Amino acid sequence: MSNLIRRPFLSDELSRAEISRCGKLFAGAAPFSARNVIIIIMKFHLDRVDSIKQCRSYGLSLWQCPQFLFLIMGAITIISIIATYFASRYYIQEPEVVALIVLAVAAIIFIIGHIIVSSFDMIASASRAKSEFVSIMSHQLRTPLSIIKWQLNLIYEKHIGTENSEIKKFLDHLGEENQRMLHIINDLLELNRIEDRNLYLNPSNFSLGEVVGDLIDRRNKSLLEAESNVFIETKIPENLPDVFADKIKAESVASHIVDNAIRYSANGGKIEATLVSSGKYIKCSVTDQGIGISEKDQKMIFSKFFRAGNVFRYQTQGLGIRLYLAKAIVEAMGGKIGFRSEEGKGSVFWFTLPAAKV
Repeated sequence: MSNLIRRPFLSDELSRAEISRCGKLFAGAAPFSARNVIIIIMKFHLDRVDSIKQCRSYGLSLWQCPQFLFLIMGAITIISIIATYFASRYYIQEPEVVALIVLAVAAIIFIIGHIIVSSFDMIASASRAKSEFVSIMSHQLRTPLSIIKWQLNLIYEKHIGTENSEIKKFLDHLGEENQRMLHIINDLLELNRIEDRNLYLNPSNFSLGEVVGDLIDRRNKSLLEAESNVFIETKIPENLPDVFADKIKAESVASHIVDNAIRYSANGGKIEATLVSSGKYIKCSVTDQGIGISEKDQKMIFSKFFRAGNVFRYQTQGLGIRLYLAKAIVEAMGGKIGFRSEEGKGSVFWFTLPAAKV
């Protein structure tokens, strides 16, 4: 397993909504038509080559956008070949004139190619500057936040003012918010490493059942202390094979998925974490009875900084990158991740990791 992550390309897959629609066609929920399936697939790929949409996402004008310029260059090349052929065949008899036309077209294509390369260089430079900025600022912010955390721990250990319930309440709130900021900064640093394809993995054999079991015990303890009406059950079979992956990263993925299930179980209820062995992989599933995800939001659920429309009613906090991080980490470790959901009824998120070779 390589230590350097390959950046996941989410656009390489059909959206879940489109796959679901195709599935309904095959299942007989709508009259089967190969034409309908072809239209859906063509629409998906046409969306991917929508130059105007891509240029807007980069914040560039059309004449600075590589995708648009590439299409223009292709169109000029094709038109030039056809025009030169007919001109030389029917109108121009002198080969010198044809050669000059070819040279002129080649010069135009060369200029457009230079502009495309310059545009890519500008985008790459901006991306590099952004990565450096995020890395520097994250480290600068993490240092004072870590000092605050150490000072709070010292206050608790020395019982400085903690006998006063009002002061202790303020200190607890300060500690929670400080920890939340540290989590955000760590997530941004992880995102930066993923985008730079510099995510280091340290794979080894370990029990995913033990990792998930310990995680669930800690979450249940916190839920009990908070007097929450959410409870997490586990179904972990005995003699479950080990997995071969990075233990810390695997725990981080499980934590992201379990925390999401807790966060969006606004009305309480049971959350169920299940582990099963499926041949070469160990599968972990987390089922909740929460708010679910609407069909229109499902295709974007693993995108960066995306938050489903119905979550804002519950005022949950977050940047919308944890599922993106989970997907990138799982795929880097050789596994897969996915979900199924129905709005108002809950969701099932799952991921697989390679089983350790015996």
